Amino acid sequence: HLPLAAMIVFSGFAVAYAGVVLFCFLKQRVRTALLSMGFGMMIAMVILFGWYLPRAPQFQLSKCIAAVLRAHGGDAAHTRAGDVQMIGYKEPSLAFYQGGTIREQPADHFLMTHPPADWPKFTVIREDVWNSMPIGVKREATVLGKCRGLDVADRARVWTVLVIEKKH
Repeated sequence: HLPLAAMIVFSGFAVAYAGVVLFCFLKQRVRTALLSMGFGMMIAMVILFGWYLPRAPQFQLSKCIAAVLRAHGGDAAHTRAGDVQMIGYKEPSLAFYQGGTIREQPADHFLMTHPPADWPKFTVIREDVWNSMPIGVKREATVLGKCRGLDVADRARVWTVLVIEKKH
């Protein structure tokens, strides 16, 4: 699911860009080299920010989680504040994609220390935290989906994040 076209164009452009700048410096055309660097960097940024990054799945973790929530009624249109909570995964951008009713749960052990009746309807939880839960806790919830990607808010770590729903 990588944006291969954008990656190929960016790589090809980068090689050509470096070649032009190197050629200009070797011919001692410093002004032309500097202008090439400036215009080339603008083109590189357009390719990178306008084409590659919006399509790169590793940067779409919050969008993926929000899509899973929407598919199961976990969006702001169907939930109230606190009906959806984040455990372990604390990416602020998720609130924008989900619609604003999601809240951070500061205690990673919340599901173990509270009875299922007190759990939120939906929980967004890092897979490593979920895997550390006892079997009895896991039986009280259904995994609706999972997403893997880069968590920019957590020192750019790669996580797998689950969306779970408590059983009624």
